[in-house]
Amino acid sequence: MKWNNLKNNKCPNCANVYLTRAPFSSTADYYCDRCNFRISAAKFDSVINSLYKPRAHYSTPEDNLSALNNFGHKGTSKDYSDEIEKL
Repeated sequence: MKWNNLKNNKCPNCANVYLTRAPFSSTADYYCDRCNFRISAAKFDSVINSLYKPRAHYSTPEDNLSALNNFGHKGTSKDYSDEIEKL
């Protein structure tokens, strides 16, 4: 599902042009006629609010550079060769 489609009032499941708002519904306030997707108004609002939250910022340029340098790399593995020799 592409939850960003909700920003434009599109269905996140099938990308239908618009979601229909149910006037008198106890289970779903928004629904899609094409794929039968349904979402409550509370869930709709929480998803939209989470999409518009700012992303985490790094405090200093050094932190930002460190994150960029380590992007896509796993942490370095620890070398235990010294400990094996002690056994």
